[in-house]
Amino acid sequence: MDAKLNVRVVTTPSRYMGEDYLRILRFCKEQKFPLAFGEMILNPSRDDPMKDDYYLSMDEIAEFSIRREELYRKLVPQDSTPEPCGLIMQEPQRGLTCNAGASLTSVTWDGIMYPCPNVMVGGGASLREMSYAEAWKHTVAVVNEVILGAECVGCPYDKACPKCPALRLTGLQTGHCNPEVCKLTRRLVAEGVKKLDAPVETNCQE
Repeated sequence: MDAKLNVRVVTTPSRYMGEDYLRILRFCKEQKFPLAFGEMILNPSRDDPMKDDYYLSMDEIAEFSIRREELYRKLVPQDSTPEPCGLIMQEPQRGLTCNAGASLTSVTWDGIMYPCPNVMVGGGASLREMSYAEAWKHTVAVVNEVILGAECVGCPYDKACPKCPALRLTGLQTGHCNPEVCKLTRRLVAEGVKKLDAPVETNCQE
């Protein structure tokens, strides 16, 4: 920052960090370091179930989110929250709406290419067995087959939910949203951490 470089701090909490996560936030605020607020939803590890204890529970995510936001603004809890419900789509959407498999990719320590760490689908492409160009073509093809959650389109929580499409899905390529993400988003809206836009008309059906 002294050299006028564009610097910002991004950190994602885990069970191992605990209060250190909030100490980092307080330090950044005191020092006036630019801070990027990343989503605090972490998928269970798709490549190593032994890492699952790294991730936060829903209660822990809510607590850290609330305490993080309180450092920077006054929370305004919402009195009531609508039921999550999107449009009933005739054809499910295909292809991710992010940069995974479009302008970025992720390569594991053993040379397997995936669209990103959260989108480890299609078995990956081994860079030990094919060229980078071939691996990239495989990755793009896999991304184009991922089916997004039909319930997310038109849902009043759409803009309050995580931007990452992979985090929203129950399982990649299922075409349905993750109900746990819906539950957490509703809770964060009710706590004043996230905000809803103006009322959204939906065609929720019994």
